[in-house]
Amino acid sequence: AKLWLNGEAVKAMTPELLTQSDPSGDVRAWLRQIAQLVGV
Repeated sequence: AKLWLNGEAVKAMTPELLTQSDPSGDVRAWLRQIAQLVGV
């Protein structure tokens, strides 16, 4: 299941779908924090 999520599901995710599934913005906040930690 993880392999599928990291491949196919991520390819299909759009900003609009992310907003629908995470209206509070937690996922975007996590991704921003991860990007800062790895220096991206």
